[in-house]
Amino acid sequence: MLLNEQDTTPDNDGYIPGIFNYCDRWCERCTKTSRCRSFALEQRLRSGKKSSDETNELFWEYIDSSVPDGLEFLIDDDDDEDGDFEFTGYGPELDDKLNMLNAENHPCAVIASGYARIATRWFESTDRFGEFYPDDEDTPQTGAPAPDTDAARLKDAFDIIHWYKDFIYVKLIRAISGISEDELEGDNDHSDALGSTKVALIGIDRSIGAWGIMLKAVPEQKEAIIRIIASLAGLRRRVEETFPSARDFIRPGLDTDS
Repeated sequence: MLLNEQDTTPDNDGYIPGIFNYCDRWCERCTKTSRCRSFALEQRLRSGKKSSDETNELFWEYIDSSVPDGLEFLIDDDDDEDGDFEFTGYGPELDDKLNMLNAENHPCAVIASGYARIATRWFESTDRFGEFYPDDEDTPQTGAPAPDTDAARLKDAFDIIHWYKDFIYVKLIRAISGISEDELEGDNDHSDALGSTKVALIGIDRSIGAWGIMLKAVPEQKEAIIRIIASLAGLRRRVEETFPSARDFIRPGLDTDS
């Protein structure tokens, strides 16, 4: 799905209008910060942290290459639903509250929520990652790419999983509720839903790559990690079936060279 050409044309300052509408808000890892007015404005309010677009591009190429081989053989039709994943049906679409309830009960949202809980529990039960948390906070420390070492790759994988584990659910809820609202109002333009879905799919892709790194780093947890990867892969399949055009959505500045 292509946006209007005028929507992706850089302005007089070289910034791409709307580039931040369908991003993952992870500026420290973004490859297009030099074209984002939102990032530039934020940097003026901060102390001026910078990131290298080229270095970050290589970072994501490495994560993509860490997806476990033979992933399709790990996926069973029943494996993408843990005991926590119970589909409770659709609610009537009468108002905004019921529409949100409908979205929360959608299988994609249920599985995404379940994945976030499972990932959180896995890290809580694994003592190895305590050093990666800031003091008194349950959020990862994110910043510039670390040196190319095994420990640094493990830290990167940790950051990626924590950044996206709740983000995926939030974006899918936005997409699912957006489609429902559009259908109720007779609006055939689902661009916002598709854009949100694409960002969620990117988060799933990157999370699978990060769990692939975990699989090598924590071999004693192989069975649990494979199950988590299979759950994510099953979620990705369901999302792509629900939003078959989402991968084709062109995000201004992020999926184009302009």
